[in-house]
Amino acid sequence: MQPTGHSIEMRRARRRNLKYLKEQFPANNVVIKPKRSNLFGMHSRDHVAGHERELGVEIVKYKSTETLSASTGIDRLSFYFSHFSQLNQVQPPTKVRNRRYEELDAAQRKKMRQLSLLELTVLFDQHRLDAGRKRRIPRKVKVHHNSDGALYGVQLSQLVDKDRRIKAATKTPFVMDTLIDLLTRDHLDEGGLLRIPGSQQKMASLQKLMDSRWKIGLVDTKDVAALRAALLDEVSCHDLAGLLKHFLRQLPESLFTVALVDLFAQVADIGGIEEQLRALSLLVLQLPEANYHTLRSLLRFLKDVVEHQSTNRMTASNVATVMGPNLFPLPPVAAKTNSKTAAKTLTQGVAYTAKANRVLELLLIHQEHIFVIPAPMQQHLLHMEFS
Repeated sequence: MQPTGHSIEMRRARRRNLKYLKEQFPANNVVIKPKRSNLFGMHSRDHVAGHERELGVEIVKYKSTETLSASTGIDRLSFYFSHFSQLNQVQPPTKVRNRRYEELDAAQRKKMRQLSLLELTVLFDQHRLDAGRKRRIPRKVKVHHNSDGALYGVQLSQLVDKDRRIKAATKTPFVMDTLIDLLTRDHLDEGGLLRIPGSQQKMASLQKLMDSRWKIGLVDTKDVAALRAALLDEVSCHDLAGLLKHFLRQLPESLFTVALVDLFAQVADIGGIEEQLRALSLLVLQLPEANYHTLRSLLRFLKDVVEHQSTNRMTASNVATVMGPNLFPLPPVAAKTNSKTAAKTLTQGVAYTAKANRVLELLLIHQEHIFVIPAPMQQHLLHMEFS
């Protein structure tokens, strides 16, 4: 029986998923350990383990001693997680309470990212989706490298690092915090907030003013106060909202990152709301620190907007439709296209936008559930720490 095109594509997806896992979990300095119960099951005849200490926490690495096919590798991961969950039910280290990613220390966050990657790969494979991180062609955005006064078009992590000169504990960019604060204080009841465009001329002038005041080495609390004063002076709420959307759109890469943005969009292809929320909970754990906290802050603001929908007429669906293009940029179009490929690209773009808007709506509505670490993963983490 000849394999179908779909089965061939599924095998390729499995190989890509397994290859990516192997890249993320290198087994360096591996030492042979005696047979014993371990993280992935009671039988360790197929595994060797390596130990290293990092920040005072023991890290255990596993490596198969036999050749794994692309198909059996993911199935074995599924078995490991299932069996590990049973072990936790027999001997739970302690009672699990709801915890958020920001409550973990650096070592715990690193382990949680590894666990979430494994579980995410298994989940995507079960739904026949490709969990391999794709490399998009970078968007053509004017990026400021080591600029003396750049707020827009700057890598998010660089911007947060710069803002920590003002406040060491800051986790999100001051410019976004300022815009959100001004909109939240006085304008949540404004009709068409986020939907009605601001004045292009005024926004360009404000952006230039903001960039000129935000100079490396001169940024302090006075600059922040001057920025707020400039934004409050004869600026409409639609201008403020436009500056916020423009800030997100001008990031060198999506807030969801180039590597993960398409995986977020694929969540719409997963059947069942519970599985979709589980996938989103795992995906947000893969985001870099600055992106994670910035997304959290943005979603809180968007939730406040939706809570005033009786006056501003901005439902969750409306907000997702307006903000989606700023967070889910369309994949770049090939330079050489004919009418047939152009029509296909347009159709794919419409479908991608619809999926992205649906995912953003899920993030908006269910954010309190999504940003809580799943209980089974907390059990896994506790078992790793106390075993």
